[in-house]
Amino acid sequence: MNVDAEFDDLAEASREAKSIKNPFQNLLLRKNRPQFIIGALAIPAFQQLTGNNSILFYAPVIFQTIGFGSGAALYLSVITSVALVVATLISMALVDKYGRRAFFIEAGIEMTLCMVISSSSTCTIIELL
Repeated sequence: MNVDAEFDDLAEASREAKSIKNPFQNLLLRKNRPQFIIGALAIPAFQQLTGNNSILFYAPVIFQTIGFGSGAALYLSVITSVALVVATLISMALVDKYGRRAFFIEAGIEMTLCMVISSSSTCTIIELL
C-alpha cells in the first residue's frame, strides 16, 4: 500500500476544503438543497418515525413486560445493543461495495413488508374478535 500517495490525496482534499469560503452558507444554495433536506431532515425523521429509538430506550421495560426478570431484561437489552453495533459495522463494510442506494431500497422493502404483514395479522385478529 502506498502511504505517501494516500497522504498526498488527504492533504490535497484538506487544501481544497480550506479554500471554500462560507461552507455553511453553501448548504443553503439551491443546488445543494435536495442533499441538505434528505441528509439533515428526512433521514433523521424517518429514523424517529420508525420507532427504533423508543424501542431501544424502553427495551428493559419491554423485556420485563414480556416476562423476563429485571436482570435478564438488562442483559437482553445489552445483547440487543451489541447486535446493533455489529450490524452497523457489517453495513459500513458493505456500503462501499453496494452503495447507499441499495441499502435504502432494501430497507424500504423490508419496512413495507413488515407493515403489510403486521396490518394483515392485525386485521385477522380483529376479524376473529
